[in-house]
Amino acid sequence: MIDKYKNSVFPTRPAFVIPRAAVLAPSEAYQSALAFQQQGLHEEAERLYRRVLKRDRNHFDSLHNLGLILLQRGSVDEAISLFRKACYQKPNNPDAQNSLGTALQALKRPEQAVEHHRKALALRPDYPEAHLSLGFALQTLNRSEEAISHYRQALALRPDYAEANHNLATALQTLNVPTKRSHTIKGRWR
Repeated sequence: MIDKYKNSVFPTRPAFVIPRAAVLAPSEAYQSALAFQQQGLHEEAERLYRRVLKRDRNHFDSLHNLGLILLQRGSVDEAISLFRKACYQKPNNPDAQNSLGTALQALKRPEQAVEHHRKALALRPDYPEAHLSLGFALQTLNRSEEAISHYRQALALRPDYAEANHNLATALQTLNVPTKRSHTIKGRWR
């Protein structure tokens, strides 16, 4: 009876096996780290990103992605250091600029965060996450009207952006502007 399932579509081993990190070339280690990160296996990804950075301390994608993992884990100072190195490597990369701004915001440095979010938007004006992040930093600085403008821009670029919708409603309430749900299908704040 067991032989009946021997050639079934259910594999007995995982289909995706990552080789031991010690034998991986830096490009393979990076690809493996990225795969781990995308699967939510951050400890494994961190280990491999660090291995890549031992061999190439200026590997932009490893600097940035390791910074994202560390920021998510709460190691903000180390994340900022990595994001700064990434921004030095590629100053015209909007993702690195936005990530650095987000990390600075986490350290309660909204003025510096605004600077990096603005750089990200100068590089990519149609970047909804940077509009959201800039709006949040501006709102922290009690500049709600400016924040509202950026939340609206984020929603114009991505109408289903729940976090931008929520932050817009919060900012409008801060200004005592009555908020009502629109009668559109998307239900965006107006």
